[in-house]
Amino acid sequence: INGIDLYYEIHGSGPAVLMFAGGALRDLTVRGGEAEVGAGVRVDGGDAALERVTITGNRCLSAGNVCAGAGLAVLGGSATLSSVTVAANEGAVNQSGRVVGLGVYVNGAGLVANSSTVSDNVLYLPDDAEVPDAFGLGIALAAGATATLQGVDVLRNSIDTVSTLAGAGVYVDASTLDMSQGWIAGNYGYCRQGNGGGLLVYAGSATLTNVVVVQNRVSCSATATGGGAAVDAGVLSGSNLVLAGNVAEATTAEGGALHLAGGGAVALVNSVLYANTASSLGASGGAASGTGTLSLSYADVYANAPSASLYGSIEVDGSTVLEVDPLFVDTDGTAPGEWDLHLSPGSPLVDAGDPAVLDADGSRSDVGVFGGPEGSW
Repeated sequence: INGIDLYYEIHGSGPAVLMFAGGALRDLTVRGGEAEVGAGVRVDGGDAALERVTITGNRCLSAGNVCAGAGLAVLGGSATLSSVTVAANEGAVNQSGRVVGLGVYVNGAGLVANSSTVSDNVLYLPDDAEVPDAFGLGIALAAGATATLQGVDVLRNSIDTVSTLAGAGVYVDASTLDMSQGWIAGNYGYCRQGNGGGLLVYAGSATLTNVVVVQNRVSCSATATGGGAAVDAGVLSGSNLVLAGNVAEATTAEGGALHLAGGGAVALVNSVLYANTASSLGASGGAASGTGTLSLSYADVYANAPSASLYGSIEVDGSTVLEVDPLFVDTDGTAPGEWDLHLSPGSPLVDAGDPAVLDADGSRSDVGVFGGPEGSW
């Protein structure tokens, strides 16, 4: 597509839509594309805009050994998404290879998205397939890509069996992510070794503001680290972040909420690590650090299992970090995204945040995802 606006519904083989010099897609559904890269929509240049578009039912070629962006691939220029759904696209490989950005793949390009969803994208393997590696089942950013996501939810993206899993929800490789007011929830993968059930930042940087990372799982036969998030040689900054109900499960597992390695650095403020689990005996259900460092202030660390909440090279401001029940409104729901993480009346996290930060109503900030100046969402 070269600068043309399209409407209604598109079916196609190969990339269903190829955009190479800008243009816009509005009010339509894209389905039925089949390609190794960008089966649904592929942006190869220019400034592309997608508004009220659903990208679904596209799949990678079953005969290929690479699957990148079965829903959307941005390989040049930039893409701006508004009220876009990238859901139920399928990955497929039949040789040992790589799956990168099963839902959305951005390589050396720009992505801006608001009020959008990347969900239920799934990798299937033929019976005779060798086991591939997978990087970012929901969204993958690579090679200097930049992404600004506001009101974007990354939900229930999954894979059954891979060798190495990196970032079941979101994978940031030598790229930059800025995400606010969104959910990374219910993403999971089964693997030999895995890192980052919700998010993995590898040699890149991520800033998360008022983001929920909940009920993600990395389940492996050998090692699993960072059920909620993992940082390897990268940087993660989080404010009003909630990591809750995430699981790292393996013979050797560490960091149910968060794991740091490779000199990674994480700084969290006004944030909560709640009810995360690492399956190994004596492991940290909260945050674990090998060679990385975590700075934690104005935070709550509670009910992580099976052992110590925090372990390793972690700097804690003991005067501001609490170990109390946050008294969320509702954490009984089993489906990802069902939890109500508003604070109940009487919660010890009300007005317990950084006094230099104010809530939208002008009061001292609350700890949790609905605190701070961007907490009204």
